[in-house]
Amino acid sequence: MNTLRRWVGACIFGILVTGCITQPYVGEPIINPINRLQFNGFSVLPPQEENWVSGRSPFPDMIIFKKKLPDVSEFQELHSYLAVASRTSLDRELTNSQDLLSYVNSKWKLMETRFQTVTFNAVLDKVRSNNMNTNCVQYDITTKEFNNPNFPEIIFNMTVHGFKCRHPSFSSVVIGADCTERYPEGYQSMAKTLENECEAFLNNVQLN
Repeated sequence: MNTLRRWVGACIFGILVTGCITQPYVGEPIINPINRLQFNGFSVLPPQEENWVSGRSPFPDMIIFKKKLPDVSEFQELHSYLAVASRTSLDRELTNSQDLLSYVNSKWKLMETRFQTVTFNAVLDKVRSNNMNTNCVQYDITTKEFNNPNFPEIIFNMTVHGFKCRHPSFSSVVIGADCTERYPEGYQSMAKTLENECEAFLNNVQLN
């Protein structure tokens, strides 16, 4: 049960800690990228750039997209870049920005049994808060993963960049989106190269 809770919390954060992003991934083509996808409490446009596919989500209020990365390494199948948007219903209300910030910080602590945090930075996002008319937090995380259940001999690096917003109409609902990269230690990150694509995806998330 504890393992399941950690997995659920991590998936909501956009990080599939059971190692499923390092399994063979069957992507579906994005048929119409200009169609906004509607979910309970939010909507999002698919990534507009080339070489993105949509994926299967473990939850109904989550959408996952995967970037097809250049095949330049023997580790290609172990290197993934995901863009995720989701809704999370909590068992408590978040009434202000500090409540939201505490929630983001506590979610990350669920990850620390198998992940070694290198950097963690979560701050109030004033620009997004004004645009969304609610409280929003931006976070950036870098970490190392040890003892991946599928590849226990490999150390993975992971980066996460995203945001969480308290839904303006439902104080126990959090809407979030992030971009997550995982790759073997010693391999080159694509985070800087894909930074603009990530930001465009995040900025296309709307609350409803």
